[in-house]
Formats: sequence, structure tokens, C-alpha cells
Amino acid sequence: MVNISRLSTYIVAVFTLVGHDFGTIWLSAITSGRSKIIAAWNDESITLHVFIANVNDMGTGVNMHLLLQGYVLFFHLLKVKDTYHDNMERLCITKWISQLSAEIDLPSWLQFELREICICEAVKAYWHQPFNRYASVAQYEKSGANLEYHSDQTIKLGHAFSMVAISIINKTDESQKKFWLENLTFIIEACRRYVKKFDTVGQLERVLKKEAEAISKMVVDDFNAIMSTLRKESERNKDFAKEQEEDRLPVLWPGRLQCHHEHASQRIGAEY
Repeated sequence: MVNISRLSTYIVAVFTLVGHDFGTIWLSAITSGRSKIIAAWNDESITLHVFIANVNDMGTGVNMHLLLQGYVLFFHLLKVKDTYHDNMERLCITKWISQLSAEIDLPSWLQFELREICICEAVKAYWHQPFNRYASVAQYEKSGANLEYHSDQTIKLGHAFSMVAISIINKTDESQKKFWLENLTFIIEACRRYVKKFDTVGQLERVLKKEAEAISKMVVDDFNAIMSTLRKESERNKDFAKEQEEDRLPVLWPGRLQCHHEHASQRIGAEY
């Protein structure tokens, strides 16, 4: 998916040169022309290999999933970083969190921040994003318009969220489930503090290249200590405890996520 017409032109030129069958909708296309291109993409008998989408086309009925049984579908999001594209991507991620909560086959015990982190890890994999974009969501709720989307701090936080997601998805026994659920209030702050032990983004990226079992062990060992510190700090300092709860308000906002837990639980049909 591309986000500016000039970039669309370049991408179309590349696919034309290499001989791929592709479809795209120009911003200037009339309604009948748009409908014809969308119908061709949705038609199984027409062999379009690539659909070059603009963000303005994504609500027009383009079917990216259901007609691709037996095929591998690759998404690539092309954008210019440190522009308004970052903000648009964050808004899309926030919207997808609620939608995908009911669609992704995640264990129903995963709640709120934990579920959001794992959903964003799935989005990261499908959209070929360099780091877990839940970092942008979490940092925006703290920094607002001053958020630096591609700062080392944001990227490192995204990698920490990836480590948490890998740990949860890889293996979670009953004691670990209890640990994560009891410490939901502190999960984002714990990740912020965890990344302080890494001087560079590269150090975290090297950790993410390890086997899932090794990452899980690191997360369990390190986060146990961090959560213990945060709980004690919360007991001593009521202002800190209040700040943690206030930081969670967007996550707890009705309509963003928890109503989708019910849909997901009904679809899954059982507790894991």
C-alpha cells in the first residue's frame, strides 16, 4: 500500500517494466473506472498478481484475503517516515487493534495491553514493519503531538513489546498467565524501564534474533524483577499509582478493545 500519488507512479512503472499484471486506482479515476479495477482484483478468473493501493482506496471493497485460499499474500506498506504518514499509520493501527481482537486466533485469557501488544506483533509480521508499532500507540498516549515516531526510545520500546509477545506466544503456563494478568497495570512502564538496560537499538535487535525459548527466559527473569519494583513503588507512591492507571485509560476506553474480548471469547469458545 502506498500513500502518495508520486510514489504510486514509481511503483506502477517498476511493475510495468518487469511484466507483472497489476491493478491500481488513480486518485483521478471516475467511479466506474474504480469499480472495474476492484471487480477485476476480486475476480478469481483474472490473474492480477499485484494490487497497488492508495490509502483512499481501502474502504472500497477490495478483498485482500478471502479469494487467496492456497496462496501466500504479502503486504508492504510504503511511506515516508517522519511525516504525517506516521500519524496515519498509528491511527490505522489503533483501529485495527479493535477489529483484529475479534478476528485473530489469540488465547482468550489475553486481555487489554497484552492482547494489543500481540495483535501489533502480528501486524508487524504481515506488514513488514521494522518494529512493533504498539510503541507508537503507547508513546502517543504519553507524549501526544510531541511523539518522535522513529526515535531510538520508540524503536527500543517496540522491540521490547516484540519480546513480550514472543514470550507469551511461545509458551505460557498457568503461573506465567497469572503473572502477566496481575501486572497488567505496569506492563507498558515495565517495557519502558526494561529498554534502559540497552544502550543501542542494535543490542535489542540482536536479542530478537535469538531463539524464542531464549527470549522467553530473558523476559520472564527480567520482568519479574521490574514488576516487583513497580509494585513496591506503587504502594509507596500514590501519585505514581494514579499515573499508571491514567496511562491505561485509552486502553480501557469502551469501544477500543474490551468489548471485542467478548466477541473473541465467543468465537474461540473456550479458555486456553
